[in-house]
Amino acid sequence: MPIQIVYLGWGSLLWRDKNLKIDSWSQTDIEVPLEFSRISKDGRLTLVIDEANGVKNKLWMAQTKYTNIDRAINALKLRENTLKSGISYINLPKKKYRIVNTPPKITQEIVLWALKEGIDVVIWTDLPSNWTSIRGSKYSPHDALQYFKTVPWNIQLKIFDYVYGAVQMGHIKTHFSPKFLTYFGDHIKHLGST
Repeated sequence: MPIQIVYLGWGSLLWRDKNLKIDSWSQTDIEVPLEFSRISKDGRLTLVIDEANGVKNKLWMAQTKYTNIDRAINALKLRENTLKSGISYINLPKKKYRIVNTPPKITQEIVLWALKEGIDVVIWTDLPSNWTSIRGSKYSPHDALQYFKTVPWNIQLKIFDYVYGAVQMGHIKTHFSPKFLTYFGDHIKHLGST
């Protein structure tokens, strides 16, 4: 019997799942603290599991047609433009795992969920917040908005696309998202009135 491999997602994977060989995403009952507290290589603000700053949101899952674990991991690695060390996985039948950033309590919740659902392997992107190392200060929604205001317009559009997509497609709500969308809406109204 082929093994069942699933991806967990919460950001742009939900609407840009290139090469992951999945059918569709469905919401799980796994809740993790998420926040837009990582600055990606292309300058976007991206969602990561962040115990210090995050708000609990439900994760999404999608079964992949890959039956080889290494290929499934590699597909996610390429899609996320990261190293293999940025991808976590749990292989229940083999009792193997690599957990990069996810706290033990959440890892245990994922394991219990997988056992309940009869899933063999769970794979997810597991990059940490890099706010302090890039910005030199602790993360705050106010500082994230300040960051947004200082980047070029093409990166601003990418940030808006990502945040709006996460809110609309993933039903994600963080400390930053309402603040950002209110600012963006007010800014558009102001431009329209000038």
